[in-house]
Amino acid sequence: MTNIPSIIKFGFSDYLKKEEKHWAKCKWCKVKIADKSGTTSNFSRHFKKHSSEFQRYKNTMKLNVADSIDDQKLKNFFPSVSKDTYANNSAQANKIHKSLVQDLIVGESMPLHIVESKGFIKFLKVANPCYRPLSRKTVRKNILSNAEEMKKKITTCLSNYAAVNITLDIWSDRRLRSFLGVTAHAIDDSENDVRLCSFTLACQRFHGSHSGEHIASAFEHIVTEYKIKHKINYVITDNAANMKKAFTIAFPAPESVDAASHTTSFPEEGLVLDDDSLWFDLEGEHQQEVESEAANVTRKARLACFAHTLQLSVGDGLKHSKGK
Repeated sequence: MTNIPSIIKFGFSDYLKKEEKHWAKCKWCKVKIADKSGTTSNFSRHFKKHSSEFQRYKNTMKLNVADSIDDQKLKNFFPSVSKDTYANNSAQANKIHKSLVQDLIVGESMPLHIVESKGFIKFLKVANPCYRPLSRKTVRKNILSNAEEMKKKITTCLSNYAAVNITLDIWSDRRLRSFLGVTAHAIDDSENDVRLCSFTLACQRFHGSHSGEHIASAFEHIVTEYKIKHKINYVITDNAANMKKAFTIAFPAPESVDAASHTTSFPEEGLVLDDDSLWFDLEGEHQQEVESEAANVTRKARLACFAHTLQLSVGDGLKHSKGK
């Protein structure tokens, strides 16, 4: 089965070979295709009918060819390879591959091209002559697959929390490229201790206008992707007008709630709800209704970042003092 042609591996299943013929079933339309052994023209002709998938196949093949060329360049750097060199898929090689990507490239924010620099390759040869480094393209693919794996882990972790709070900010670097950062925070009380858990959900380029509508749309996409939209209580942002506008759109205030104070008005004066006797008089199902309603009162509200509010207050104070 290891000699199955790449096009059949990619686009077909249920491969069968007998004497001078081979057969396989198309993954997308389930049509069974047959051809002579050693040829794949019938498979290629059929696969081209699924144009988008066929294009994806061609792109994958180009990447694989580029990787093999890059890996060959690295091999040529080591003209004599010791018989003790780690096999590419050995446990020790994979351990170093993983550390190289997670601890050096990601952990220290190093550029991908470092793995192909002569100085770094020489350093690795001295540090561990048995290890042959990955190419830049292979490292890039590893980072993308690791990112997808980490996203799944974060989504699973967030699914265990009843409530999540968000911090969100937009900033520009020296080249005036804008970025959006979104972080989720939750209280973990599943063990004996109670601890705050934080997760980076996004740190991505933010293209186009910084309008409230655009921010609200990006926020909506991120929280939907992590399946936490229904769990959000508060979003912390700076005091910019576009942030206020964004979360007026994302979190429209219910009519029964005073959006400024986040409190509910009760018609009867002197009514005190913080009374245990009232709580214990309720039936179990009514207690759940009250809890749910109380949660909805405070859920989905934007709060101003305290540090930014303090900064603005100090700035206004300094301006006022200079004017005197």
